Amino acid sequence: MKEFKFENKNIIILSPEKWGKNHISKHHYAKELAKNNKVWFVESCGEKNLKESIVILNSEIQNLTIIKYKQTIKGRRFLPNIFVSFLEKSIVKRILKKIDVEIDVVWSFDQFRFLNLKQFDAKIKIFHPVDITNSPSSQKSMIANSSDIIFHVSDYIVEDIITKKPIYFIQHGLSEEFINPKKINKPSYIIENKINVGYVGNLINSFVDWENLIKTVKENDDINFVFIGPIHKSNISGKSKNQEKINELKALKNVTLTGEIESKRLAGILGYFDMFWLCYDSFLFKKQVSNSHKIIEYLSTGKPIVSNKIKMYENPELLIQVKSNTEISKIIRKISGNLSAYNVEDKKKNRIEYAHIYTYKKNLSTIANLLLNHV
Repeated sequence: MKEFKFENKNIIILSPEKWGKNHISKHHYAKELAKNNKVWFVESCGEKNLKESIVILNSEIQNLTIIKYKQTIKGRRFLPNIFVSFLEKSIVKRILKKIDVEIDVVWSFDQFRFLNLKQFDAKIKIFHPVDITNSPSSQKSMIANSSDIIFHVSDYIVEDIITKKPIYFIQHGLSEEFINPKKINKPSYIIENKINVGYVGNLINSFVDWENLIKTVKENDDINFVFIGPIHKSNISGKSKNQEKINELKALKNVTLTGEIESKRLAGILGYFDMFWLCYDSFLFKKQVSNSHKIIEYLSTGKPIVSNKIKMYENPELLIQVKSNTEISKIIRKISGNLSAYNVEDKKKNRIEYAHIYTYKKNLSTIANLLLNHV
């Protein structure tokens, strides 16, 4: 391949998360690609109750179409991979028939479904796992071996993939709305003359360290804590979990839970916070929390960030990582009492510059250059 650009291509994105209000890596890549290409965002999880076998929906974004398909494979986890792949072929045929154009790129973020990317007859086949899942190594390896190239955001994600295909680390991306955020009025939950600490994330996530999260909020009752993200089932969340803990958190006087906020609005809100934090259980879930999409968005503000241990961020200038989550409470107390020391211009600049290295536009350019060598 002499030259490759993501321009004027027909691209299928396979996403294990549905389209909706919450946008993470898969959604952001789809939106960025749609600026110069035609993109079909296939919700690869399938639907049980669709009236038609394939349903096409308008995303309200130019060149970006959502595809849902009727789930037809029952008990797939108990079937041999080769048989699952055979059954999936009929689903792929229906999707391709509905799209009815020649596909240039199939880009899979799914580690459990569509085990043979070659079935899409695309010129370029990309496997891009961005989460630690329970998908067996055999399934991930099968997808990897049907691809041309593999990208990931954490070494742990690909450590059990058996393949000779090229594998590259690509950091989580920053979407355009966080580079030049749209100005919005200060939300009512940002309190004047208080330190406002933001937490963006899915609170029904299994990896939250609830003991130290609630402990931190209680021990810093003069600080205003705002939690942004799903607290019930959403397009990136399965069944509602942690409701007892969420209710305990909601009952605290220095806490606001906003629920889901769309990316465009979120980008304008983050600038009002004084600092940010994460509180995942990196002892029990070391691999699962070894990277996080929200960090790059936090960094784009230049504000200080306190977090649990995160393997893929070893630069101490970017994150203030604790050795043990029991220290998070006192670290937030320390920083909130001397914000100016953590907001000196050089530190802010380093955080912002790092985030801007990994815009989705730049990530796509990096990926295009890597494809030149391997496709």
